[in-house]
Amino acid sequence: MSALITQLITPYKIIFLNFYALVKNTIFFTFNGKKIYSNTNEFKDHEIVKNGDKLKELYKDLLKKTHVRKDVYIIEYPHPMCFCVGYQLSLSKDSHAGIFMSKGLFELDRDAFSFLLKHELSHIKFCDVLMSSMISILGLTFCAWLASCFFSTWNIIYISICLIPLMNHFLGGLWMHYRETRADAFAIKHSTTDEIRGAVRYFSAIKKYNASLSSNHPQYTREGELAKGFHYPKNSNRIQIFLNEVKKRTGFVYDPEMDSIDRHVALLKANDDALKNILTTPQT
Repeated sequence: MSALITQLITPYKIIFLNFYALVKNTIFFTFNGKKIYSNTNEFKDHEIVKNGDKLKELYKDLLKKTHVRKDVYIIEYPHPMCFCVGYQLSLSKDSHAGIFMSKGLFELDRDAFSFLLKHELSHIKFCDVLMSSMISILGLTFCAWLASCFFSTWNIIYISICLIPLMNHFLGGLWMHYRETRADAFAIKHSTTDEIRGAVRYFSAIKKYNASLSSNHPQYTREGELAKGFHYPKNSNRIQIFLNEVKKRTGFVYDPEMDSIDRHVALLKANDDALKNILTTPQT
């Protein structure tokens, strides 16, 4: 019974979190964004400020070329994945956006680092962090309006409780899948052939590392993919798109194992362990 209740509550919890994220992204990052970097103990202890400044200096021409805001932070952070916060729109000079790149990736594989940075720049440029929350809220509103056009009052209540959250989750998943695909296309457009090869190595390592976790973590399959959901493109599909682009540019098939992805896998594990240590260590 408790499992059924949890299953019914989960979609509404997701909707609430999306609404909260919408408000937070709109207000917090617009008017008070830089505090996320200066007032959070976790970031104080683990942010590599000097390296981040150096990275930003190295990629300043790229920021200018892609028309991404000048006040974006580029930060190395012990996380197996790369991600971003904030968005392109700004109502305040103190508003900031940040791109968090896996610690050690720049030294290990600069080409992979550059490709992933361009992928994250796309999310900033197209305001994906903000739009994800807006799409969820708009999707919920649309589903509710559509139900009111075709169903009686009692059926609307039933649909609102059971089906609308699922429909909203589906629409949100389609949007997330689209934005990831668009970010990959943006990165391919602005990347060299060597950088795309770097992306092949990185996602091949992600696939291999996820597969190694599948026995203890049911969210991953033995093939290294997410077991449920369609919010993100499959790693194998992304890799194939990158390989096709390399072949299109060079006429040759690229095998990532030639360059050994084991070092990437080791870095993913090291960052994963470091992140778990950060999350489980009490903040003073």
